[in-house]
Amino acid sequence: MTILDALKDAANVLREADKIPQYQAVLDAYSQIAEQQATMYSQQLKIQELTGELERVRWDQKAAEGAQIWAHLLWIPNDHEPYCVHCFDKGKRLFHVTEIIHPKLGKMGQCPECKAEVTHVPRQSFWNHQEQKTASTSAG
Repeated sequence: MTILDALKDAANVLREADKIPQYQAVLDAYSQIAEQQATMYSQQLKIQELTGELERVRWDQKAAEGAQIWAHLLWIPNDHEPYCVHCFDKGKRLFHVTEIIHPKLGKMGQCPECKAEVTHVPRQSFWNHQEQKTASTSAG
C-alpha cells in the first residue's frame, strides 16, 4: 500500500466519522504529496534529458581528439566531411557543414545548427590534402 492509498483510506474513515477538519487536513496532505510527485517526475525527466545531452557532448569531445582546423572548418580524423567550428567552439558539439547554393555567392557551406556560412568548402578533405602534401614533399 502506498502513502497515497493510506491517506485516501484515512480520509474516507474520517469523512464517515464526520471529522471534517481532520478529513480536510488529510486531503491537503494528499494534494501536497501528489504535487511533489508530479514535480519529482518532471525533474527526473529533465535529469534524463540533461544526462543525454551531457553524453552527446562527451562523445563529441572524444570524437574530436586530433581534430584540425583548415579552411575555416573543423576536420576530425577518419572523417572526410567537415564540421562547424563555431558549434564546436561554443558548445563542444559536432555538426557537419552541408553544401548549399547561395543565390548571390553560389556554392558554399552552412551549419544546419547555427546557420554559420563558409564561403569555400574544399573539394577534398583535409586528410586527403595532407596526404597529397606529404606525398609531394617526399617525392621532391
